[in-house]
Amino acid sequence: MSSFKRFARSALVVFVLLTVVATIPPLPGQAAPESPAAPAVFLQSRWSCSPPGIDGLAPVEEWGTAPFLSLPHAQVYFLNDDNYLYVLIDVVGDDVDDPLAPAPVFGDYFWLAFDVNLDGLIDPDLDVLYSLYPTLPYVLGLSYYVGPGTWTGINPTAGSLGTWWGPSFGSPAPHRVWEMSIPLSEIDTTQGALVRLGVRAYSVDPAFLDEMPAGFATDFQDLVELQLVDTKCAGDLLAKSVFPDSANPGDVVNYRLDYILPGPDDYVDVTIRDALPPGLTYLPGSANPPATFSGGVLTWKLGDLPAGSLGSVHFQALVDHDACRRGAVIENTASLGAAAPPIHAQSLISGLQLICRPIEFPTDNPPYAESEITVDPYPIVTGQPTRLCTEVTNASSQTQTVQVEFALANFGIGLPFAPIDAPGNPRLVEVPPGATVQVCIQWIPVTPGHQCIQVTVYDEAGAFPALRSQRNLDVSEVLVPGQPATFELPVGNQTGGPVDVQMVVRNNRPGWTVDVQPPAFSLPIGGIEAVGVAVTPAAGTVLGSGCTVDVEAWAVGPGGNLLQLLGGVRKIDEPLIPLGDPGERPFAEKEIWVNPYPLVSGEPAEVCVLLENNTDADQEVTLEFMLSGLGIGLAFDRINPISGANPQTMVIPAHTSVVACLKFLPGTPGHHCLAVKLSMPNGYVTYSRRNLDVAELLEPNVPEEVPIAVANPTPDMADIDLVVDNTCPGWSAWVSPALLVGVGPNSTDVRTAILTVTPPAGLLGAGCHIDLLAYINGKLIGGVRKIDRPPLAPPIDQPHWAETEITVSPDPPQPGQPAMVCVKLMNPTPVDQVVDVSFAAADFGAGVPFADFGGVKDSVIPAEGTLTICVPWTPAAAGTLHRCLRVQIHQDGYHDVFSQRNIDLFTFSLHIFRLPAGKVDLPPFVLHNPMPHPVPSFFDVVLVGLSGVGVEVVNAETGNPLPPGEEVLLGPGELKPFFLRLRRESGALRAAQPEPEPRMVGDQHYIDVLPYSAGQPLRVDGVHSGVRYLLKTPKAYLPLVMRQF
Repeated sequence: MSSFKRFARSALVVFVLLTVVATIPPLPGQAAPESPAAPAVFLQSRWSCSPPGIDGLAPVEEWGTAPFLSLPHAQVYFLNDDNYLYVLIDVVGDDVDDPLAPAPVFGDYFWLAFDVNLDGLIDPDLDVLYSLYPTLPYVLGLSYYVGPGTWTGINPTAGSLGTWWGPSFGSPAPHRVWEMSIPLSEIDTTQGALVRLGVRAYSVDPAFLDEMPAGFATDFQDLVELQLVDTKCAGDLLAKSVFPDSANPGDVVNYRLDYILPGPDDYVDVTIRDALPPGLTYLPGSANPPATFSGGVLTWKLGDLPAGSLGSVHFQALVDHDACRRGAVIENTASLGAAAPPIHAQSLISGLQLICRPIEFPTDNPPYAESEITVDPYPIVTGQPTRLCTEVTNASSQTQTVQVEFALANFGIGLPFAPIDAPGNPRLVEVPPGATVQVCIQWIPVTPGHQCIQVTVYDEAGAFPALRSQRNLDVSEVLVPGQPATFELPVGNQTGGPVDVQMVVRNNRPGWTVDVQPPAFSLPIGGIEAVGVAVTPAAGTVLGSGCTVDVEAWAVGPGGNLLQLLGGVRKIDEPLIPLGDPGERPFAEKEIWVNPYPLVSGEPAEVCVLLENNTDADQEVTLEFMLSGLGIGLAFDRINPISGANPQTMVIPAHTSVVACLKFLPGTPGHHCLAVKLSMPNGYVTYSRRNLDVAELLEPNVPEEVPIAVANPTPDMADIDLVVDNTCPGWSAWVSPALLVGVGPNSTDVRTAILTVTPPAGLLGAGCHIDLLAYINGKLIGGVRKIDRPPLAPPIDQPHWAETEITVSPDPPQPGQPAMVCVKLMNPTPVDQVVDVSFAAADFGAGVPFADFGGVKDSVIPAEGTLTICVPWTPAAAGTLHRCLRVQIHQDGYHDVFSQRNIDLFTFSLHIFRLPAGKVDLPPFVLHNPMPHPVPSFFDVVLVGLSGVGVEVVNAETGNPLPPGEEVLLGPGELKPFFLRLRRESGALRAAQPEPEPRMVGDQHYIDVLPYSAGQPLRVDGVHSGVRYLLKTPKAYLPLVMRQF
């Protein structure tokens, strides 16, 4: 046992000594100092006009604006009035309830020590330690110090203690909460005085002992200094209201705080604070007048105000998509204070009634800019099949059967929507309990330009109100710094009555100006007003930041209160060639991938990025690949390539997707972050990032601490809020500290935060993720994603259907002739790993079942090493000309992992540049319906690295192309053959430009055929099944290789 643990356990003997002196020796070398030194931390308490209920529940309206200390596994908050010091120890890291027990276990506990006479010495019979009586129920007790590390027995106190095991405003996961009141008389102090203290939080499981300062049981030199405040409570100075007073998850709501400062005295340093409760997300840029947002608290510094001043402050918040899981009402309050005369006022609680449903959308964005609605290709191309998808989550414990309908409206606000005329719209969808499903349709746009998509989810029986989500399909304007870009925004009235309208602009791009005319107007029923919007980037600014400008239209009620959101549009500062989809978090961009994964020191690696040009003109871009350590806000270094140029410039043809790659030699293994910088001649510069995670060896119910480097990439010193977004059911996750104060600018001041994750009992490797997000003043500056994946999983960004770790010899094999199939497994962990590996094969197609043909059990992959496992395979003489190989990896404690690769039994030459007779038919593939009932299906066909080439899916039985956008009905268990027909692309896609010459561009060239059954991805072994045609080498006659996943 370590000395740390021995001390933790021996010191707690005080609990069982009621009237005698404990004689625990101090730790060596920790004698009491001669005089106090600089404190470990200094902070100021906050006045409590309404004393908190000492019950352990600690609602945000009582504690949300209180100053706090950050311990590795807890936050410690302080309030005071003229009689008590109130302390809340919110131990978010203690997610196992360990009641008090006899030695040597003890159970969970806390200590709170006070240097009563502030001399920095441990004074016998004067300095005090608050803790627990050794029996249940929990009772607060008081001991006096006898000397360093020794105390009297525990005695009754006039203070009180409240305990709670459950969620708090600090964390939604159940955890330990201690709440107490300490009489000021017992620590010989008064309001306005200084106190010196130390605090400890101890947990048995998970095992930790947090102290601030360390070793305060034997040394008072560096205690925390807490300045109590001396303030008078003033009633009716602050009123808080919310509009509307009822809302759906995902809605935008408006908070208004009205204040009045009565005479006769003028006021110095007037401050309003508002702590946002769980369930609300502050919308950056919405505070008026501007406020700072740090530690979950909005703060308005109003300065010095004369007697009789009155006014109001406003802000907007988004109701989180999962807010209903915390209750049907969100309660919030705010406080007003002044340094002189010293006053404190608390507003009454404002209640927001939630409209709750069993179904929710899984993202948090304004309802007109929802990222769960995806559009591919984007921007849309007239006449080209376009996949529209949304995601729906079932938050209930019962299966929900709902209708999902996609509708379209002209670009604007409050305009009527009409259902999209497409097969499978609306679509009946069954959503299992706790699951999130993707629902898609295929749509053929008939008009170009700005439009708006709406998704409605409803129950046909009317069991709950319909749920709606919208996304405006933007068309990128080419902005010029210092010059206004204008567009017209029609605003309509579909409310059923006349309305007064107020336009609201939320500008998240510093230095930009946004002008809206007219800013306010009235609309009759069905009326439409043409609103002019002018967006002017600051002169000299670098474009492409990804920042947003939101323009909203609100129905205004009495007093100018914003009562109903009519709608809005979002403009994004991004180039014509964007990096990633709108709504993707900037540190988890799917368009970047690397092989091998994770990186191996000294082994060549390749990083690639996918770029899409959906405009009508060729676009020139310059790419620069960069690398940093894993963290947030860190500086990146340009990668030194071993082949190719960095930076590299390329021209992307109109309506073409290309892949650009770079090979390099990693200097260090393990955690990294990749970045791609894209520059365009018109001045746009944008970035995409992908953190390269390395799987930690997690164990169920055992916490794992991951240090994360955090820096401030902005040019000004700032506080950084750290927030955990946990998508893994049953997992607990927290970060400490949650607030980094005064972080220096330009990534020069690197701090460390500890992300702690604890998996639940059961199998690991489900693929869910936990994001650590960093915010400055409410704006996301970066993050890190931890993924629940087995340590031996294949490269995370490699397509499941084209895994390079699977090889065959000879390649290609011959039908009916013996061959060897191998898989290379990499173990990035510091311990050996044991796995079972099974091999299977199937005919070429999508949804086709596999047949096992071999396997190897109990294979040992050495620590930080590799192992190649091979088995014999003889391809059947009959069957398709291409086969799909599958490797199944089983490891105790983890979900099985599946990896696939297609193998060619036949080489087909494609004259891609000439396309004989204007077209060429590719070898067929098979679509299989594995369901016991008929299923309608459609294909999403994606071309990468091919320009000037069009494609259509052909029914191989009839020879007829499938009409664009139509679905194919397959019976139960039915197999149906199809093939792709390539043709020259019509010049119509290029806005009257000449018909393009077919050619290959970029570093990779392939065609993916992705089937969707009943609007959802067709899955085999849990991954999206499909077909890939891969062009291996850029020659005039190219071998075509089939890929299935």
